[in-house]
Amino acid sequence: PLKGYRVQIFLGERNKAEEIRRSFLIKHPEIPAYLSYLAPNFRVRVGDERTKMDGERLRMELLEEFNGLYVVPDEIELPRLKDEK
Repeated sequence: PLKGYRVQIFLGERNKAEEIRRSFLIKHPEIPAYLSYLAPNFRVRVGDERTKMDGERLRMELLEEFNGLYVVPDEIELPRLKDEK
C-alpha cells in the first residue's frame, strides 16, 4: 500500500454513507470514493492524493458541496495510468 491522503466527506450510519458515495461518484466519476467502517460509524473518503497539499486542493474543490471536510492520512491506491492513443 502507498501512504497518501484522502478527503473525508461523511461519517455516520451505513445507508446514508452508501447514498453519499453513490451521489458523489455520479457527480465526480473521475475521483475514486471509498466506504469504510470504523465502529460504530461508516465513513466516505474520496481521492488518492500523494501529498497533503494535493488533499487540501481537493478539499477546497469540494467545500461548496459538502460540509465539515477534512484531509486524512490513508493508504491510497496507485494512480491510474492514462491511455495514450
